[in-house]
Amino acid sequence: MATTFVNLTPHAIRVRVDDDTTVTELESDRVFPSQGTVRVSQNVVDAGRLDGIDLFTIEYGEVEGLPPPQNDTVYIVSGLVVAATDIQKAH
Repeated sequence: MATTFVNLTPHAIRVRVDDDTTVTELESDRVFPSQGTVRVSQNVVDAGRLDGIDLFTIEYGEVEGLPPPQNDTVYIVSGLVVAATDIQKAH
C-alpha cells in the first residue's frame, strides 16, 4: 500500500525532486495542499520588568487538532508541533 501524506500546516507544501529542481503546482501529486491545521496552545506569562521594559515568556501547552496515528499515513506538521508532541510523550 502507498503512503498517504496529510499536510496539517496552514500552507501548501512542495517537495523537490532529486535533481534539486522545484516541483511546480502543475504536478499536483508533488504538492500537498493544507488539509487542516494542528496547533500548540500558548499562554503568555508576565516575566517582570527589566530597565522599564515589560518582559513576557510563552508557555506551550497541549497539541490541538492532531488526528490519531493511521497505518501508511504521514502527517506533515510544524516543528513546534513535533517538539510539543515529543515533550508530552516524555511525561
